[in-house]
Amino acid sequence: MAQTTHGFSRRSLLQSALASCCAAPARAFSPQCRPGEIAPAPAALPFADAEPLGVLAARRNLQFGVQVGIADKSYGGGMYDPVYQQLILREQPQFLVYGSAFKFIDNCADAPGPDRRLRFSNARHGVRDTWYQANDITAFAKRHGLRGRADTLVWQNTHPAWLDALAARDWRQTPQYRSNMAYLDQYISAAMKKIVELSAGDAAFFQAIGVVNEPLDPFNPVGGMASYAGGPFLPPGQPCGPTAPPDYIATAFQKVVHYNDYWSRELGLPPTSAKLFINETTAETDQFGPLVRPALLALVKAMKNAGLRLDAVGLECHLQPQMMNNPQSPDWTAFGAFLQELSDLGVEIYITEFDVLDYAANCAGEKAPRQAADDLVSRYCQSFLETVLKYPAVKSISVWDLSDRYSFYRMLDVAQWYGYHKTPAGAHWPKCEIRPASRQAIACPRPALFDDAMIPKSARAAFARALQAR
Repeated sequence: MAQTTHGFSRRSLLQSALASCCAAPARAFSPQCRPGEIAPAPAALPFADAEPLGVLAARRNLQFGVQVGIADKSYGGGMYDPVYQQLILREQPQFLVYGSAFKFIDNCADAPGPDRRLRFSNARHGVRDTWYQANDITAFAKRHGLRGRADTLVWQNTHPAWLDALAARDWRQTPQYRSNMAYLDQYISAAMKKIVELSAGDAAFFQAIGVVNEPLDPFNPVGGMASYAGGPFLPPGQPCGPTAPPDYIATAFQKVVHYNDYWSRELGLPPTSAKLFINETTAETDQFGPLVRPALLALVKAMKNAGLRLDAVGLECHLQPQMMNNPQSPDWTAFGAFLQELSDLGVEIYITEFDVLDYAANCAGEKAPRQAADDLVSRYCQSFLETVLKYPAVKSISVWDLSDRYSFYRMLDVAQWYGYHKTPAGAHWPKCEIRPASRQAIACPRPALFDDAMIPKSARAAFARALQAR
């Protein structure tokens, strides 16, 4: 067995380092983050005397999870940062979210060879075996008695560059469609084989599997609802309805069940008992929620009517104050009613990617002071969770990074991503009384429960208070 460091194999650490050094040059921080604004990586975990969030969640029969993955090397390596590992363990989550470790795009960056078999490699980044992330997260989880959640196998909006999107005309009759669906089948087979192998006889090791991610497109509504997102398995602009789910969604869920049984027989291991869920974003917002919520309900009904196994619905909940009617004081009433409607359909609900973007704190036309940003994140944490936790169907909540240091928002130009330079037709965001003078006038994002130095913020206390409330 390879020598390990902090639960990860040395070979995998070298692969990760090779991937980072050989990648195309990346911006160290988003334009909103200046080098002097970010604390150095701590050499040791700062002391904190607070009851772990995992313990507080368990008292409410709620599962608490943390996303782990590989950050840009400028951030210290994400899941390979030993101090960050200690922070995760101190909060005692019940499970780890596998970040990008099971995504088609990340595992199959290289085009298939002449034999039309998928390659699980990334030549551009010098990685010969892209499953190393899943292997390393599993090693860490098992070493510390944690379980896993496999996110997310199929995502139309983000697919390997070699897998072309479909055109709308006669798409079901095209060789391209048949080829794309054959690759979908092949990928799900490989992913389920890996999941059964990593479970290694513990059928309950994986708590859940995200089968399909973000199937809806609120930017192109049809009939007053978000349409289905376009991509390699379905062209854009297809209307949602309760009668039949898209072929690729039905196929994905059917193939997960099929290959779970197939590989358990082939490998002589028990099949995973993981629950299967579909995952969607922006359902909680005032801007997109009115389009996403009815479309998602229609999709769930269609999947149920088709006899597909759907155990849960995942709602990302990257909370966006600038997408709310009142950014400073959000009203979650409509979202709560939606949670009840989902509950009535007989599915569990997972809050899968929780954080709060503090972009709207900059609405005075200049960079927000840290206190203003942290207060906004804290208020959103508490008010949102107090609403969500009223519904017994909500079974788990996972944060999309515990520390600001590894937040995916730090790798983006959030001003551009959220329409600073180009506002989509019909959209009105950010809702600022005074528009920031430039993209540099927006503060470095602080969306997580802990800051760059792994020190708990007021948001962590608000999260804990919401879990403790009766």
